[in-house]
Amino acid sequence: MWLQEQPKPDQQYTAEQVSKILNIDVQTVHDYTRLETGHPRRLPYVVTHDSAKGKRFLLSEVMLWQKRNGCDALKQPAERLVANRPARRRAHKPT
Repeated sequence: MWLQEQPKPDQQYTAEQVSKILNIDVQTVHDYTRLETGHPRRLPYVVTHDSAKGKRFLLSEVMLWQKRNGCDALKQPAERLVANRPARRRAHKPT
């Protein structure tokens, strides 16, 4: 019971996943990360490696970016897109 009451961790996504959520090109996502700090279109990220593939985007930051920019390409909020994703299932090997 106590564990269920705790706040849920903020989910992290790759640039490819964010591009699908926001319905924009992957390179555009990377371009938004290169904008100077304070720019309204700058997309914040978390660095997990020394390469570009190490960038992770928090779902809360993507949702704030979406609200701040009022992106026309978005048909519905990012949280609804993520919530509707089917769960991944592992193949069950017969014994």
